[in-house]
Amino acid sequence: MAGSGATDRQGLDRDIVEATRQEFAHRGMEAHLQVTVALEVERISKLIQATAAAQPELTNMNLGLAGWQALTALSFHPQKRMPMTKLALRVGTHPTSITRTIDRLERLGYVSRVRMPEDRRVTKVVILPAGEKAQALVAAALDECRWGMAEVPEELLEELSSGLAVLREKLQGSLSISDTADPTAT
Repeated sequence: MAGSGATDRQGLDRDIVEATRQEFAHRGMEAHLQVTVALEVERISKLIQATAAAQPELTNMNLGLAGWQALTALSFHPQKRMPMTKLALRVGTHPTSITRTIDRLERLGYVSRVRMPEDRRVTKVVILPAGEKAQALVAAALDECRWGMAEVPEELLEELSSGLAVLREKLQGSLSISDTADPTAT
């Protein structure tokens, strides 16, 4: 029987995102499109992370994706260093998580922590030459595999990039947060 619990369960087994959208719409919930977008973005994020994690360079350098993102943020900074709190924002993670990531990177010899003499409460993370080398090797591998999106037409990637930027800005505005502060500020 169409619309029965069994059919819904079969739909859930096939595609949780579409089944959730349908169920939200069926129940008259207005956010059925929003939940679809949220679930799709989450699934795509996990697929991208899995693509990155599958790169031997990431494993060979003992880096997780968060570690590589931290090294990338530091390597882009003109002074090759930034405060832990700003680094957490750049990586898009909680300060506690960035602390664990930096602990691991420091043990690997990729970064060091420096207390600022003018304000000892501030700790900056500095990328070391080994960290720059590891970041560059992983970046080259991810570029070569096109983050797993080699088969996606460039026009679609442009549309997605633009649409997701608008979505991110709207969400940040509704939460009164920003990651658009000057990334070069010390």
